[in-house]
Amino acid sequence: MESLARLSAVRVVESDAEPADLIVDLGAPSPDRARTGFGCWSFVDACGDGWEHLALRAHVECRLALQVQLVASLEGQPPQVLEEGVFRLVPHSLNASRARIRAALSTWPARAIARLLGGSLPAGTRSPLAARSPSGIDTSVLRAAVPLASLRNMVARVMQDAQEAEWCIGVIPRPVHHCLEHFDAREIRWCAPLPDGYLADPFGVQRADGTLLVLAERVLDREGRGTIVRIEIGPDGTCSPPTEVLRLPVHTSYPFIVQHEGATYVVPEIGALGRVQLFRTDPSLKRLEPDRVLLPDFAGSDATLLRWSGRWWMFAGDRRDQDTTKLYVFHAPDLFGPWEPHAMNPVKCDLRSARPAGPPFVHDGELYRPAQDCSRTYGGGVAINRVVRLTPTEFHEETVRVLRPDPAGPWPDGLHTLAGIGDVTLVDGKRHSRSLRRIVAAAARLVRGARERE
Repeated sequence: MESLARLSAVRVVESDAEPADLIVDLGAPSPDRARTGFGCWSFVDACGDGWEHLALRAHVECRLALQVQLVASLEGQPPQVLEEGVFRLVPHSLNASRARIRAALSTWPARAIARLLGGSLPAGTRSPLAARSPSGIDTSVLRAAVPLASLRNMVARVMQDAQEAEWCIGVIPRPVHHCLEHFDAREIRWCAPLPDGYLADPFGVQRADGTLLVLAERVLDREGRGTIVRIEIGPDGTCSPPTEVLRLPVHTSYPFIVQHEGATYVVPEIGALGRVQLFRTDPSLKRLEPDRVLLPDFAGSDATLLRWSGRWWMFAGDRRDQDTTKLYVFHAPDLFGPWEPHAMNPVKCDLRSARPAGPPFVHDGELYRPAQDCSRTYGGGVAINRVVRLTPTEFHEETVRVLRPDPAGPWPDGLHTLAGIGDVTLVDGKRHSRSLRRIVAAAARLVRGARERE
């Protein structure tokens, strides 16, 4: 609680005998302890069991994700949600799950206090989780179930990692804002899949004749590492063979396209190099040449740029810090910088709607940001978020729709890019298969990881 104690306007005390401005209760919520200036704050999930049970109960129940809220209880007022997040757990390691949750939640009280002292409203007007009554299960009982649960979870992890993912790109013959109300995955016109790999992360521009010039990630089976390729999709839906335009020593994907002062730039994901970098290209997207580095010490995942309200904004995950769960924002007066981190980074911790999934778009004067829903599987769907507040010190967005793949279609297991180009929209889809080779490899990785932790 050192971060709380540094805020002089709030006194943190350890004794019930002393009056307190705020109580942060690490047990189950206690309404009778809400008689303080800022109330009693508790971390809760849908089980209502409080901090101690968060990871333990989730591990025993073999949950893949955990939704947690920081709730303030004030006497005579309804409970209010100050912070909320959905975290990916580590099913085969209770300690790893605990460390992941603790690292995120330990910053929440200080973030909420900083907002309140600065005169900002809480993160939103969401209602607390409709919690069941506390389970009443003694902690010792849950601990006794951990060994068997860990074994079961390891088997589940092996089977999950044994899934072979294949992606394909497609076109929705409607503008991107159409997806806010009338999305139908059966309308997607899929390109032919590659015989020796897959395509994903499509971004592009549209020529006057209706042809789409598309940059995408290509992964060949024999290499297993992404490169950037160029494809032409004709008005009739025919796709040209992919032509490689960028190959780096590391996995390269998400070739986000930026137009600035008459020039075209691309910001591919090269997180393994630990930076976010611009590449310059020509209008036909046939060449990518290195330009300047925007963020030299940030391993950005799916960096997505936007000019809004007189500033440039960048949304990205951090490859070194749960990039499917946490959203980082940066801002600058110009595309070329200098780029500064948002005051509340990471501005969001939500496995369902954090990691970018395509260019933000404006409809009826409001800003929308596509994001990946990874709560069931990586890239399982696209959440469209309406950005309510975006300033250098504030950020809040609300999910208004989640797009899912057609379960009866050829790509039923995922959808993780939504990129509008004029009157059409680019997407990609995923399907799973399993192989004995991947089952053996997944089991070997878990064994090596267990040995390293010993």
